[in-house]
Order: sequence, then C-alpha cells, then structure tokens
Amino acid sequence: MKKILIEEWVFEGLPKKLLEDFPGAFNCVSSEQGFKEDEEISFLVTLGGDGTVLHALRLLGDQNCPPILSFAIVSYSVTLQGSLCYLCHFDMQEY
Repeated sequence: MKKILIEEWVFEGLPKKLLEDFPGAFNCVSSEQGFKEDEEISFLVTLGGDGTVLHALRLLGDQNCPPILSFAIVSYSVTLQGSLCYLCHFDMQEY
C-alpha cells in the first residue's frame, strides 16, 4: 500500500474512523523538516490557495517537483487584497 504523507497538524485533525479504516496508511511530515529525500512522492494535493502550493513546494526542498493537483479554497466574502490568486477559479455550479 502506498503511504499518504500529510503534515502533522492535518493528521491530528483526521477522524478516528478514517485512521481505523486505513491503519498505517498515513505518514506525518514535519513542517520544519519537510519530506525525506528517500520518500517517493507520486504527486501532491493541496487544499488552500497559492500560499499552500508554495508551502508544499518548500516542504519538498531540493527534491524534484512531482505533479501538483491544487484546489483553491477561498472565502469570497472576504476581500482578497494581498492574495496572489494564480489559481483559476471554477464555479462548481457551472459544471
């Protein structure tokens, strides 16, 4: 089984049922240390915005960058000043 690498703070918020259903599937990554060089990373998934993508790249360090599947999670009720906003916006109601 392939391992799912997630940051420690995300792991702590996972539902217990998910951990019980998939024992040993998750490996924690320290935000300070990043990914280990010997870990094979097939792809990255980010949930957030531009800053989340940049943070994930920082965790990679000197490793080659795998494909990234990024989902922008933005509250449009808040002014977006200061945001990079490189990610495209897709309104799910249009699909």
